[in-house]
Amino acid sequence: MSPRWSRLARQNGQVLVALAALLGFTAVHLIVFAPAAIRYRRAVARAEALGIQLNEASGPSALSGRAAALFTGNSLDSAAAEEREASGVLAGVLLENLSGLAARRGIEILATERDIMTALPSAVQVRARLQLRGRYADFVALLGDLPRSGALTAIDRFNLQHDTNGNVRIEVWVSQLVFKRERGTR
Repeated sequence: MSPRWSRLARQNGQVLVALAALLGFTAVHLIVFAPAAIRYRRAVARAEALGIQLNEASGPSALSGRAAALFTGNSLDSAAAEEREASGVLAGVLLENLSGLAARRGIEILATERDIMTALPSAVQVRARLQLRGRYADFVALLGDLPRSGALTAIDRFNLQHDTNGNVRIEVWVSQLVFKRERGTR
């Protein structure tokens, strides 16, 4: 380096270090933080398109049409929910719906058994166990039918055992959530 440039670098060393730090921070910002900010803005836009309000200042958001319909379809008056829970009607409806879906897929129902129900403050969780026999592909199709059934049904666990005929013996534990609503609300 020429003597002129080395003298200039010695005199302005702090400025050069500050410029190097600025360039380093700018590079980190452009490589790490700018793409993360873009992904965040896209996620917020998608959430708002689904009707989810992320800004607390805007107040509580109303449910989207689909969510409101799902809630309404899976809720009962509080007294009716507790009565149907105690009488076993909710478990019977769950088993009937699942048996119908399985039968449409050609799956044989070997046994059904209702399980313990859990009464929550704002909902009832109904549980059941089914023993089925059928083809694996039909069981997978049945799992695909559950979200389209309109009920809030979850597969808690399942067990598959292959038999000699090429069928699968399936033991399925399911649960369904039914919301309790106060009188006068829909």
